[in-house]
Amino acid sequence: MYTSLELIILLLVCSVGLVALLRNAKLPPMIAYFLVGLILGPSGFSVLIDSESNRHLVEFGIVFLMFTIGLEFSLPTLNSNRRRQLRKGSHTVPKVNASLRQHAFQRRRRQQVYC
Repeated sequence: MYTSLELIILLLVCSVGLVALLRNAKLPPMIAYFLVGLILGPSGFSVLIDSESNRHLVEFGIVFLMFTIGLEFSLPTLNSNRRRQLRKGSHTVPKVNASLRQHAFQRRRRQQVYC
């Protein structure tokens, strides 16, 4: 088990290293933060186990990610891409809706068969 200080240092070192690697690939640092969480979290190498002390650390990480997203958010860019985003969204929403309905229908059919 790691202490909180060791976990913070490990997360910082991994984040800085992955951010440096992804900068060379011209990818945003936010992707590195997500990847570090996935790799070191319970679904990865389980360095961050599910405990009360680690939940506080994870909540801080989520607040940090939201702050980073807020810094990169640009209203002029959003307005300039509005038509393209609305066009893509208008195609995506019906597809997701149809797939969710199909999944729910198949699930109900399976439950009726087994009852």
